[in-house]
Amino acid sequence: MTPRKKEVLSAVTATADTRADEPAIELRQKTRSERIPQSARFMLVVLSSLALSAGFFSLTSGDTLGELGDVSRHLEAWWEVGGLTAWKAVEVGLAWILGFDGEFI
Repeated sequence: MTPRKKEVLSAVTATADTRADEPAIELRQKTRSERIPQSARFMLVVLSSLALSAGFFSLTSGDTLGELGDVSRHLEAWWEVGGLTAWKAVEVGLAWILGFDGEFI
């Protein structure tokens, strides 16, 4: 499992500079994404991934579905939409846990 970043409670993070004889402290502001709670970030990623998938599918459906577009299944009930959203959350959650979330630090 990949190591997790430490949670910082304040809006400013202090780091020590050990190059000189006397350590200097550098203050940096937390980024916007660090200020959002991790659970809220996860939900935003799931919803944006779902929106991008649906948007790109709608844009390319004329070319990719062809003659099968008339007979393909469409989401008609709320439980089907919920199932699709749950599946997308599982996909994104696995990528998040395995470290494919785009954070480089």
